[in-house]
Amino acid sequence: MKLKIGIIVIAIFLAICITIGNCVSKKEKIISYNYFKGLNLELTGIVYKINKLCCHNALIYLTISKTNISDYDPSDSVKYFYCLIKNDKAVLVDGPADYIKMSDSISVSSKNNRISIFRKKKLINKYPLFLSEDYEAKELKEKIKW
Repeated sequence: MKLKIGIIVIAIFLAICITIGNCVSKKEKIISYNYFKGLNLELTGIVYKINKLCCHNALIYLTISKTNISDYDPSDSVKYFYCLIKNDKAVLVDGPADYIKMSDSISVSSKNNRISIFRKKKLINKYPLFLSEDYEAKELKEKIKW
C-alpha cells in the first residue's frame, strides 16, 4: 500500500514538473517568435570565425554577402539578442554550432523563421530561429571580438 502511494506521489510530482517545463518552453517560444517577427532580417553570409559557447551555442561570425539591414545593435535596449551587424560583418548567437564550419554559407530569414546552412552550395541543415536566453546582451557583447 505504501509503495502504491509513493508511486502515485512520484507520478503527480513528475506531471507537475512536465507541465511547468512546457509552460516555460511555450513562454520562451513566444518571446522568440515576437523577437524575430519584429526583426525583419534577411541575411546571407560566409562563416569566417566561430567561438563556441556553452549549451551548443556559438558566436558565428559572418562576412555579409547580402542583407536588408546594414547596421544593427540592439544590445543596449534588449535583454537578449540574436545578432549584431556592423560594417559588412555579422555575429549570430546560434546553435547547434557543432557542425558549422569555416567557409559555410548561412542564410537567415526572420520572415520565414529559418536559418539555413550550406556547405559547397549544398544545404546541410535548416532549422527554426531561436532566441537563446543563455547569455544576456551585456555579457555577450563583451565576448564579441570583431
